[in-house]
Amino acid sequence: MPSRFLFNPELTALLNETLASSPAVIYRLYAEPPFALQYLSPNVAEALHIEFSGISSMADWMTMQHPEDRQFNYALFKDFAADTNQHQLTRRYRLRSHADEYVWVEDSTKKIERAGLVVALAGAITNVHQQQLQAQEAAQSRRLLSEAQRIARIGHWVSYPQQNRLEWSANIYEMFGLDQQSFQPTISGFMAMIHEADRDLEQQALKHAEETGEYDVEHRVCCPNGRIIWVHERGEIKRQPDGSEQIIGTVRDITEAKEMQQELLQLARTDALTGVYNHRYFMETLQQELTRYQRHGRVFSVVMYDLDYFKQLNDTYGHSFGDDVLVGCAAAMQQRLRDVDTLARLGGEEFAILLPETDLAAATTVAKQLQDCVHRLQLCPPQQIEPVAVTASFGVVQIAAKDVTRDEILQAVDQLMYRAKRQGRDQMVCDLLD
Repeated sequence: MPSRFLFNPELTALLNETLASSPAVIYRLYAEPPFALQYLSPNVAEALHIEFSGISSMADWMTMQHPEDRQFNYALFKDFAADTNQHQLTRRYRLRSHADEYVWVEDSTKKIERAGLVVALAGAITNVHQQQLQAQEAAQSRRLLSEAQRIARIGHWVSYPQQNRLEWSANIYEMFGLDQQSFQPTISGFMAMIHEADRDLEQQALKHAEETGEYDVEHRVCCPNGRIIWVHERGEIKRQPDGSEQIIGTVRDITEAKEMQQELLQLARTDALTGVYNHRYFMETLQQELTRYQRHGRVFSVVMYDLDYFKQLNDTYGHSFGDDVLVGCAAAMQQRLRDVDTLARLGGEEFAILLPETDLAAATTVAKQLQDCVHRLQLCPPQQIEPVAVTASFGVVQIAAKDVTRDEILQAVDQLMYRAKRQGRDQMVCDLLD
């Protein structure tokens, strides 16, 4: 038995009796290889669930360790014994049990010194199998959560407003294109990354969170690599016993959703063939401009034009060439107009233009320039060298009555346009709607 290495049988018996019920296995080794065993407490089988007969040195103990742990463990132990600056070593490894399975143990060794010399190595081994399995399960859960968040483009964070401190999950660093090792997030630093146009919105969300305890905002983030992404942040304020606040939340990359939303909005607003606005959007914008005029007296005008002899052009050269004419005409006019103007295809070959802050004289000048754009179109049908002459008839109206409706405005400018057609086409008729 290991107790033969102790010289006082009574003390040995007392020590063994004391340690028999201990959860830790105590051992003592000589300080030099092969690290012969001086003492091993008798509770090995009960505490570690292993067979311990025939153990007299570290080499014997090594044979019971898992093959994957064995060589590394022994090298680590030898280095520890030889290193005069290291006084304690703690390891976790697997030991073969009664059932020929492996249990996780934690082995902590210290050096015993006398007069500056290491005379022995003493330690304690405890069974940490359940603890290790739980730790591994927790680590696996964290990995799965992190992977799920990465796939969903979600990260979690904790904010400490009073300390300007911010903690991010690894996914947030990846989301923003930042190096986790070199970048230290702070609240002020993150605020500086928020798109300038969205900072007021962010402040409003923080104010709302102070009032309700809930934080919810969508905004853009300017990443260091130059990319701008949309994110959705949600969080809750947790007030601590000392009066400080902690905000726990998530951030989700919604860039693709925002881009898709913008694309769908663009599709809902624009004409598929020409790329200019459609009838529905024009009517919405016209109503907004009319409301502004009725409230503030801001003058505006509407231009309507219709391509002349378009059916004849389609019948002669084909619908594909007719589409080319519509697209070319719309593109030429769009280049002439201001950003605040709205060009829309109402249907067929009929287009309308909303001109904010424009009186009749200025609108007439614009319409003449647009008419000239039509004249200058150089569009050749298939297998034809010479371009086809294209003209349009224009109606121009300035709204000068506040009690009109948008339908009455369209009806008035439509009538002016057809008057231009009756006058011989390639004409323009202008008037006030009062």
